Amino acid sequence: MIRCLLVLCCLLFAGCSASAPIVEGTVTLNGQPVDGGVITLQPLAGTTGANVGGDIKAGKFRLADRSSPAVGKHRAEIRWVRKTGRQVPVPTNPNGSERIDEIGETIPEKYNTQSTLEMDVQPGVNRVEWKLTTQ
Repeated sequence: MIRCLLVLCCLLFAGCSASAPIVEGTVTLNGQPVDGGVITLQPLAGTTGANVGGDIKAGKFRLADRSSPAVGKHRAEIRWVRKTGRQVPVPTNPNGSERIDEIGETIPEKYNTQSTLEMDVQPGVNRVEWKLTTQ
């Protein structure tokens, strides 16, 4: 009798516990892996959940556990701020003799502030590959 109750409880709990979706993938810009960027998924109309995001390292990202998105449609924004290769004057230096490396957004607006990237997150593991271009 006790054994039957234990089996029944295990089945009930197993049926009620659904793991959060996982989104993992790769991001390249002009064929180069994005390294040091960030990705954000924002729920679209009809999808209930919070914005989630994470780091992109060596062109790869994984959103799981606390950063798991809700099941449904999402808009993706990808950002990658890095050195431009130019030197600019230090803003706090009144005579402009000191210079520092300029940093700026590398990813075009069509992938962040004006993003057209979307995905439909399903239960389980979702894999995506975004090959971004500057053109």
